[in-house]
Amino acid sequence: MAEHVSAREAAELAGLSARTVRRWISEGRLRAEKRGRSFRIAVADLAAGLTGDWAGSHVRTLRRMVFNRPGTVYETPTALLVQLDPFAGQEALVPVVDAFNDKRHRLPWLENRQVVISLTPRGPARSGP
Repeated sequence: MAEHVSAREAAELAGLSARTVRRWISEGRLRAEKRGRSFRIAVADLAAGLTGDWAGSHVRTLRRMVFNRPGTVYETPTALLVQLDPFAGQEALVPVVDAFNDKRHRLPWLENRQVVISLTPRGPARSGP
């Protein structure tokens, strides 16, 4: 994956609209380099821009900002496991996912289950051992 992406590509990676990405750039929330009529954004800066404390965020905001990706949700007696399908640029989000999981967020409305996010490794599927 390229180290820099366009505003449209950044929006796709982050599950945002291109308009939101451009607004974040104009507000200084996201660093970008202007090249001609378009912006180039470092993937690392995009990933850093997605970190933060999401406590108290509306569910729709969380879905749009973080979870607007195909995947599978598994429920155990103690956890809600969110496994995201592979997508371009997911490697840049590893620190964000790790930071989220390190905080051990819990869902009080779902019997206080812990939320665990996982990124599905990219590449060909392997058979068993």
